[in-house]
Amino acid sequence: MIDRKPLDWRVPAAEWEKFRQHVESEFGRVEGYLGREAELAMREYADADRFEPVEKQVDRLVQAAGRTPSELGFKEKTSDLDASETSRVQVRVDPQIKDEFKRAAEDGENALA
Repeated sequence: MIDRKPLDWRVPAAEWEKFRQHVESEFGRVEGYLGREAELAMREYADADRFEPVEKQVDRLVQAAGRTPSELGFKEKTSDLDASETSRVQVRVDPQIKDEFKRAAEDGENALA
């Protein structure tokens, strides 16, 4: 069993409320599901879904064809969310995913301080 680390982050209130509503509509409650769903969303954002080897192979094939991913219109992840009103998020997630998400967020154009 994975020892989960607590998240104690401030996030845009409107986005967190939408996320909570999604989890409740999907599972009928948030207790027991909110942290797991937050973890899945973090994994997807951080691209920690273990497809990196396949993505690298695709990039090599694209480059071998004389193209680059940027020429195909791929963009880095950015956020234009207004963080003026925030909510405090307190859920537990897999520590590895938390670290991967933090690295991905720090590498983005609009990294939060």
